[in-house]
Amino acid sequence: MTRELLLARRDYFNMVHGVTLRAIAALADQDLDFRPRARLRTPRQLIFHIYAQEKLIAEAARSIDHVNEDLGLEGLRLLYERRVP
Repeated sequence: MTRELLLARRDYFNMVHGVTLRAIAALADQDLDFRPRARLRTPRQLIFHIYAQEKLIAEAARSIDHVNEDLGLEGLRLLYERRVP
């Protein structure tokens, strides 16, 4: 992944983050605990899941020594396994 592509994706994810925050703000506290079906996640659980994954991805990105290196899916998998016991 090149530096330019990484920066473009960062800008995109910053935009998505803003939209996500506005969507979360539109929900009342009781809405966050609504479970549409017994085995589905609540909005609160989905939000936690989204940001937990983003944190893992950000930590993996910080651990890359060379931003210009094209890791591919296998490289990302190896990075993830190195970060998560």
